[in-house]
Amino acid sequence: MFRILHFKNHSLSCRGHFSSHPRYNSIPLLITHFRHTFCTTRKDSGQNKYRSESSRPKLSKKSEQANYPLDTLREDISIILNDISGIGRSLIVNALEPTNNMEGGDLILPLPKIKVANPVAVAKRWATELSAYGSLGKVCAKGPFLQFFFDQKYLLQSAVPSILLQKERYGQEKSCLQKKVVVEFSSPNIAKPFHAGHLRSTIIGGFLSNLYEAMGWSVVRMNYLGDWGRQFGLLAVGFEKYGNEKALEKQPIQHLFEVYVQINKDLAEEEKENDTSQCGISSRARTFFKKLENGDQNATKIWNRFRSLSIHHYIQTYSRLNINFDIFSGESQVSKESMDEALNIFYQNHLVEEKDGALVIDLTQWSKNLGKAVVQKSDGTTLYLTRDVGAAMERKKDLKFDKMVYVISSQQDLYMSQLFMILQKMNFDWAKDLNHVNFGMVQGMSTRKGNVVFLDTILDEARDKAFQI
Repeated sequence: MFRILHFKNHSLSCRGHFSSHPRYNSIPLLITHFRHTFCTTRKDSGQNKYRSESSRPKLSKKSEQANYPLDTLREDISIILNDISGIGRSLIVNALEPTNNMEGGDLILPLPKIKVANPVAVAKRWATELSAYGSLGKVCAKGPFLQFFFDQKYLLQSAVPSILLQKERYGQEKSCLQKKVVVEFSSPNIAKPFHAGHLRSTIIGGFLSNLYEAMGWSVVRMNYLGDWGRQFGLLAVGFEKYGNEKALEKQPIQHLFEVYVQINKDLAEEEKENDTSQCGISSRARTFFKKLENGDQNATKIWNRFRSLSIHHYIQTYSRLNINFDIFSGESQVSKESMDEALNIFYQNHLVEEKDGALVIDLTQWSKNLGKAVVQKSDGTTLYLTRDVGAAMERKKDLKFDKMVYVISSQQDLYMSQLFMILQKMNFDWAKDLNHVNFGMVQGMSTRKGNVVFLDTILDEARDKAFQI
């Protein structure tokens, strides 16, 4: 298996043309003068001899100037098969596909896609003829398919010198289109530790950002912090009961985490006892958050303190991963005006209905699996969905993106589908430019219960292990 990685400050530069190829992952292979050595000879299958360049099909200028060996080999296959069969080269190139596993080779050609009569017999004959070309390596017929196993020596000698020469520029392609993509990733919750569960979003989002950047896109790396909502009410109530100023100054994140875990235990006990009084934790938490939404000075001061301490800690952790963000945003940064505009559009497009004082959008009329989504509680407070709609509207207006990617766990698949459907039904043309990249959850972790493994702990252990080598 041929696989070459080049890292520059832990950023992976790559070309997306072969991103779906399992053997090469998204690693481009750059052509060099070594191609002449391996692609201009033909090995006679019976006599172990080579024929001259003049006796094989001539390569086009485009093929001779190709930048990547796999591109060149695709072109060579099309030229040779065009010479053998007369089938158009573009039809052959477009029909060549990456394989699903290494056993299937590097590329596969389904002959029915190029409209060949009796494809099984033709595949056998073509496999024999194509195998004579040294740079193509082994070519096998499997039913109506041709499997290509390329010469690894050719690939290595073609790519490595160019990688060493171009270094961080290797694989990059600067597009003249100047398109912009917003990649939202990581997005931890304020006042909670950055644990291992956040690592997947962070690494995947950073990787995707580097991929887009290498392909010439203008990339906006955004961290949309969970810095709003009922958990802040819980944390404020918990800090009032369990908070310690000295502990907060010494280890702010750890102490806030301990407070959060303890108040959630109290809340669980309260819910078991069915305590719904105004003095209950849940009621007090809702009251605090309502004050926060209304701009209460004291509530805002507490929230700002928790938020600032958390961001300072996150930046330190991201620096250890060599991850940078262009924007630290958050749910709190979505303006009331944007949310009001969203609600107005809901009404104008007849999307919302009132149910028990709350505003609900029935999405089952477009997709039964999406259910009903609450966009405003009966007490008038907003929900995550309303804020995310407002946030998307603001980003399109302020950043003017061509594409936006949300890197969020598969646990939120339904939620993201609801968000995208709502934006479509609001008649935003740009809703089609939104993508959700999901990933599996780290099992067995819960911040509320306190059973998490902090990322700093993992990084410390990895560092210590590395020093022992």
